[in-house]
Amino acid sequence: MYKVITYTGQTENTIKDLLQEYGYLLITLDSGTSFRTHFSPKFKASKIDLNLTRRFPNVKFKLVQGLEAEDIKSLYETKTKTASTPNTKTVIKKILLGNPIKGVPELMSEDLIKDLLPLVNSEWKSEQAMLFVADNYPVSHEDIRNNYLCLSREFRVYVNYLPNFYEIYNSIEV
Repeated sequence: MYKVITYTGQTENTIKDLLQEYGYLLITLDSGTSFRTHFSPKFKASKIDLNLTRRFPNVKFKLVQGLEAEDIKSLYETKTKTASTPNTKTVIKKILLGNPIKGVPELMSEDLIKDLLPLVNSEWKSEQAMLFVADNYPVSHEDIRNNYLCLSREFRVYVNYLPNFYEIYNSIEV
């Protein structure tokens, strides 16, 4: 099994250290495109750095058109059963804060989120928490749904919205 990391500009020395520590290293790369643009045309997929693959011939790299590095890592972890279940409060905070760099709008200020989070039941599924927020705060159901689809790494998002999901999922080697 590989140690999986998403490439976020790690130095060559960091990558060499990880390779030495784990023996097997899989680095997931951004493809430059994302299936998430279907939910938000403003969504900005991350850029590709293919020079990295030339510098490390002994490292395995995975790039899938239409996916970002985090998506590939999430699918790999699901397939190898190493994925952790995201905390509902963490998911809601991520959805409401958005990611302006990726073109996903902030829906609520951090101060309001701090007041809201204690009211979110940790036992709820993401959908229940999103409904609670939309029903009790000035945030639309549609905005919450779009942010969820743009930012979530939950398996059901891939199954339901990723074109060619099964083909992509089966191409991930463990």
